[in-house]
Amino acid sequence: MKILVAEDEGAIAEQYRIVFQSKGHEVKITKNGLECTDVYNDAMARLQPRSDEQLACSPPFDVVVLDYRMPKMDGLQAAKLILDANKHQRIIFASAYVMSSLQESVKYLHSVVEFLQKPFELDHMVHMVEDKHTKYDTDKTIKSGQLPEITQALSAGTDATKPEMLVIAGLSLAKKGKLIEALECLLHAIELNPNNAKAWYNIAVCLGMLGNENHRSLMIHCYEESLELNPKDVEAWNNKGAILEQMGEWKHALECYKRALDINARHGNARRNLYALLVQNGKRAEAEQYYPTLDR
Repeated sequence: MKILVAEDEGAIAEQYRIVFQSKGHEVKITKNGLECTDVYNDAMARLQPRSDEQLACSPPFDVVVLDYRMPKMDGLQAAKLILDANKHQRIIFASAYVMSSLQESVKYLHSVVEFLQKPFELDHMVHMVEDKHTKYDTDKTIKSGQLPEITQALSAGTDATKPEMLVIAGLSLAKKGKLIEALECLLHAIELNPNNAKAWYNIAVCLGMLGNENHRSLMIHCYEESLELNPKDVEAWNNKGAILEQMGEWKHALECYKRALDINARHGNARRNLYALLVQNGKRAEAEQYYPTLDR
């Protein structure tokens, strides 16, 4: 893989270089966002003129890893310029403040990129970078002319300063498949009222609908915020369990499914998930008590 990195701390940048090269990857290290965009634009210029489809399949770098806070030009500004040059480019932000970074990326980039929560293990970074299943989906970004959809969703008589109205608008947009616009509404609701459980829950749902496996940690965070505010939310417990199961966290997934069934013993999805997971782990006798019912 060809990897472009922007990291202003020399010792950390050298660690990145060593670990990526040890895995056989070609890596280019830059010291700030300005240098990174210069390198990216030079790489774009060296390419033969390519169609949009060709750039999607073969960008100048397989992935660009950006530190979020850097001198001269920060990661957000660099990402904006890179995506302006090639909207298909896969970008990963390294940030200690993932939720605020998510809010800013949706607002200014009109897309959801990937995030590495600082501090992180180098092996985790390599695993995310090497994830072959991740594909940047430009169909789920806001394209020119679509921004008015947000205003339309906040129809006459809807107060955009009220978090509950923003949640309703977000749900309306999500149902139309306009996931980034939906996230913009829901994240704004959280800015206005961080104690809005429905907003946290639906941010997680929208992130899941985007289909990027590397958003799972963000989804877990959002479900946890939702459950902190509304611990009786069966769907949130079940959904959190499903994500943890996908991440291989089977013990914690079991706990979530059981918490869901403590609230509603006949919840069909939680029963099915718990039954299947117990059988998968060789606990068929225990699983029998959770044999799925026809209830939801």
